[in-house]
Formats: sequence, structure tokens, C-alpha cells
Amino acid sequence: MNTVVAFLHENQARLGLERYGGLAGMQSLILTPNFRASRHLIFLLFPEGQRTPVLVAKVPRAADAGSSLEQEARNLQAVHAATPGGMDSIPRLVAYETYCGYPLLIETAIVGPLMSPAAVRANRDVNCELLLEWLVTLERSTASTADAGWFERLIEHPISQLAQLLSLDAGEQQALEQTYQHTQALRSANFPLVCEHGDLSHPNIILLSETRVGVIDWELADPHGLPACDWFFFLSYVASALAQARTPDEHLKAFVSAFFGQTAWAGALIRRYTQSMGLADDLLKPLYVACWARYTAHLLLRLSEQQVAADADSAKWLRTNRYYHYWRYTLEHLDQLSWT
Repeated sequence: MNTVVAFLHENQARLGLERYGGLAGMQSLILTPNFRASRHLIFLLFPEGQRTPVLVAKVPRAADAGSSLEQEARNLQAVHAATPGGMDSIPRLVAYETYCGYPLLIETAIVGPLMSPAAVRANRDVNCELLLEWLVTLERSTASTADAGWFERLIEHPISQLAQLLSLDAGEQQALEQTYQHTQALRSANFPLVCEHGDLSHPNIILLSETRVGVIDWELADPHGLPACDWFFFLSYVASALAQARTPDEHLKAFVSAFFGQTAWAGALIRRYTQSMGLADDLLKPLYVACWARYTAHLLLRLSEQQVAADADSAKWLRTNRYYHYWRYTLEHLDQLSWT
């Protein structure tokens, strides 16, 4: 904390920090996320006498692990640049610099109650509507023509990492081959790339008011990512929240209820999204497969960056992770996706 405060004091005039309140009595709340792939310490910064934070500082747990903070800084700049006047529903970058040997990210705070599982259960339809409106606005604003190497970057590379970083059994090898087969349809398809947040769920969604949401934590985002994947991911969070899922089996049961079979409640919301984005129906199945395969791969890549992915314990953890099971179940039951 001393490092963060010292940086703020030394750079107050240069960064125009006076607009965020006096620094003399700046207080902080330190968050240490405990999920396995977490890489940062987070500081909520409060001016003296105030009960809501005005700034957020992020520091990597290790001095050489700042690449994701650099990515978050670039992502925030890209999204704001794509929207006239920027988006007031996401943080604004204040500074990204190296200080005392550590990368340090400072951004504005987005304040409000979280779209927690309890909030979702209290009013599923309203929360889904708010998030859908926000996501469509984001994706329309950031839509861009696909570049020449997008398929290799967004699909082939992350999926290939599963084979390189994990000792695959026969079932997993078959799942990889099926993933490649099902996603090939995207290679020649005509659709825009969009800004993809990459982790659109609790605790990254904030209820700014009864009619607006805000979204934080942009380190996993891609300014030129795939459409629909954020929406699939969010709806899986809603499913788990509604079911009050705790165990992997409970999460998978909620996932199946939301997406598979004739009674899948997420189908109507997915159709709402595709109509708003003008996305062809025949792209939904390959995008859905890509969503869960890529998220599973990204979990493994994040562990690999921390040099813990190669051990047996990490491989065991991945195979019990809900998103790994979402990926495997999807491949085995594609014919039950009635909304595709």
C-alpha cells in the first residue's frame, strides 16, 4: 500500500489526481482474490471522509507478471476510443506505469452494488435485459472487419495450448478433434469481430442504477474477439445463480437446463441477442463450441503463466472445473441445442 500511496503523491500534479479528492488522508481496502488463476492485488482507494472509492489500483503479485495489467490498460483505451466520449459504464485509465520495479495500474472506480447471484435470483429478466443492452452497445461500437489471422489467433492457438500444456487422455484428444471440426465453419464465415470482455459474470458486473450496468476487470478482454461468447458466458452465470449451484455437478445441471433441450430457457435470450447483432443462426453452434473450449484453454494458459500448470494438481483442478465440463458436455450433446 505504501508503494501505491507514494506513486499517487509523487504524480498528483502530472496525472491531475486532485479531481479525485485529497490524497493526504487517502484510505484503502486491499482485495486479494483467492481463485486459483488470480494474479493481482487490488486496492480500492477512498479520499478521507468518503465511503465510496474513487480510484482502483492493481499490482501483480510478482514483479514480472504485469502483462495482463498492460493488456487491461490497452483494452480500456481501445473501448473508450471506439465510443464517442467513451463509455461511462467502464473504468477510465488513469495511469499504467512501472514504479519501484512493479507494474502499477490506476483506473477510476465504478461504484454500485454487484449483480450478485442473489440479485439475479431476485429479478432474472431485468438483469438479463440490462446486460443485453450493455453488451449490444459495446459490440456494435467496437465491431471491426476480421483480420487475416483472426481464426488462428482466437481459436486455433488457444485450443492447441490444451494439447501442449495438458497430457490428454483419449477422450480429451477426441474432444479437441471435434472442437476443430465444429469451429471450422467460422473460418470462412462473414461476421465482425467485437470487443470480448472474457469474464462477464460476478463480481465484474455492477448495478449502476435501475436501468444501467457497469463492467469492471478488463484484463482478459480482446478488442477484436468473437461475438456471442460473452453472452453465452453471462447466461451460464445466470443459470448457476438461479440454481444456487455450489458443486461442479450442480453447475453442470444448471448449465444443461439453461441451454439444452426444448425447454432451454436461455434460447429466447440468445435469439434476442442474434437479432440485435444481425448474427446468422448457423454461426451459433460453432461459436458455442468455441466459447467453452477457449475458456477452458485460457484457464490453463493463465495457470501456465504462473508456472503452475504443469503439475498434476493443476491438471486435476482443471478437470474438475465447471467450464471444462461445459466444453465436454457441449460436444457430446450438440444435437440438443434447439436454439441453434
